[in-house]
Amino acid sequence: MVTERADSDAIGFISFNRGATEADIAGELASGRLGPEQIVAVKQAENALTVELARIDQAREAAWLQDTQSAR
Repeated sequence: MVTERADSDAIGFISFNRGATEADIAGELASGRLGPEQIVAVKQAENALTVELARIDQAREAAWLQDTQSAR
């Protein structure tokens, strides 16, 4: 089916094009070619990235505090 092909192409674009920009992904979302499952997958990836960035920030802050305390 044409719809299945479009969904497959769109999710393939997002999954395998690691160089895709935020605008590229937004364009795919806006195209209406993604199904509910693909939209949920994109949102889950976005949430996972947010959590990972928070963990990195927390580790950076802890390292900074430890460095500051050891310098005293």
